[in-house]
This record gives sequence, structure tokens and C-alpha cells, in this order.
Amino acid sequence: MLNPSKKLFLTRKFISRKLGFISHILKNIGWTWTTGAIITILIFAVIALSFDIYIIITQATKNYKLLAQEQQKLDLVTQTNRKLDQDLSYYSSLEYRQRYAYDSLNLAKPGESLYIIDNSTRPDFQIKQEVVDPIAKDDPTGWWNLLFTQLWNSLR
Repeated sequence: MLNPSKKLFLTRKFISRKLGFISHILKNIGWTWTTGAIITILIFAVIALSFDIYIIITQATKNYKLLAQEQQKLDLVTQTNRKLDQDLSYYSSLEYRQRYAYDSLNLAKPGESLYIIDNSTRPDFQIKQEVVDPIAKDDPTGWWNLLFTQLWNSLR
């Protein structure tokens, strides 16, 4: 196990070697430490800005989809409103009020005849449907008939 002072020494040695390597590369290019630092800061700024731009584009796409959905809802509500306005104008018209009065109060215009249909004399009838169990539980031949007779006939 390394003691803390030896560990600190090795860490400083490692950092100085790496910094020496970086300073050697910068000297060969012709840059100083400040130029390298500025370029490094610019690279990090470009990376951060590109991430922000990605987030903005993603959010804009979501907003566009939401806007399209809301526009569809608005179109549907507008169409419903238009239909209700037409219904309101029809139901408030004189033509509808006259027709409703004639139909509900059994009125007739001059020259028209009213006919009254009496439904009380008509017999009420119901269609009864008898539900038959195709295979009775007590009948053991029911399964036989179902499987071999009806099934065979359906395969022909």
C-alpha cells in the first residue's frame, strides 16, 4: 500500500508528464498555453451549444405536433359550431315554427285533410325466439350428432 505522500508525488509526476506532453504539442504547433486554453474553452462551448440546439429542436418538434393536434381539435369545434349555428337558424325560422305547430297541434291548412290513425285497436304481438340447447346434458347422443353428423355435413 502506498503512503499518502508517495501517492501525491506519483499523481503530481503523472500530471506534469501529461502537461509536458500537451505543452510539447502546443509548442510544435506554435501555440501558447493561453491559445490552447481558449481553443479548449471554445470547443466546450460549441459542444454545450450543440446540446442546447438539439434540445431546442426536439422541443420545437414536440410543439409542432401539439400545435397540429390542437388545430385539428379547433377545426372540429369550428365545424360543430357551424352546424349548431345552422340548426339554430333553422329552429328559429318561421318555417320550422309553422311545421312544428301543425304537427304537434294537429292543424291543417285550408284544403288539407287530417287523418287520425288509432293504434289502440292493433293487436300487440311479440316475436318469440325459442332458445334451444343443441346438446342437452341428459342426451348422450347429442355430442355424437354434433361431432359426426353436423360437422361431417359442414365439411362436404
